[in-house]
Amino acid sequence: MKRLFLICIALLIIATGSYGCDAVDDSELEKANASYHIDEELDNQKIVFIMTRLNYGERCGEGYFIDGKGKKYSFSLDDKQIYKEIEEIYKDLLDQYEEYESTDFMDKEKLKKTAEALYCINPTAEVKEEGKAIIDYAAETLYGVKKIDGKEEIVFLKSYSGDSKELDDKYAKMVYKEIGDKWTEVK
Repeated sequence: MKRLFLICIALLIIATGSYGCDAVDDSELEKANASYHIDEELDNQKIVFIMTRLNYGERCGEGYFIDGKGKKYSFSLDDKQIYKEIEEIYKDLLDQYEEYESTDFMDKEKLKKTAEALYCINPTAEVKEEGKAIIDYAAETLYGVKKIDGKEEIVFLKSYSGDSKELDDKYAKMVYKEIGDKWTEVK
């Protein structure tokens, strides 16, 4: 009887989502918004998230970025740009921002919640390697861009293909869960 009771309690905890590191603290998200004025920053932020797909074998790349209004902009990279660091790619995207066409991607509330989670990521979180692929697929990587004290910080979140890695942080996991599986689709 006692065993059945404990099993029921465990199932209840799991069903309500209060178990493990996947539970996200909404009060932490609110604190992040209050501390960093995310609502105000988003309206002026040209790039909040960047996804790149780099194919070194074919020497080309593509990707998209999401701005502070939830719009998605697709871009292409030439054979020289694919070897640049993400900070250089980010600068190039900012310089050419006006040239890209946009499509709706995220509503304002979803973007705000996702951006708040980005600011809650533990800066000392480790990158967890999930494995290496034998097949040579284009490397797909998701980054977030935080603005703190007027400076931009690019945060690695997750990569697929080749070396599959992810930032081992519950808020990083929330970011790529909110963006969803479609973040890998470049259109």
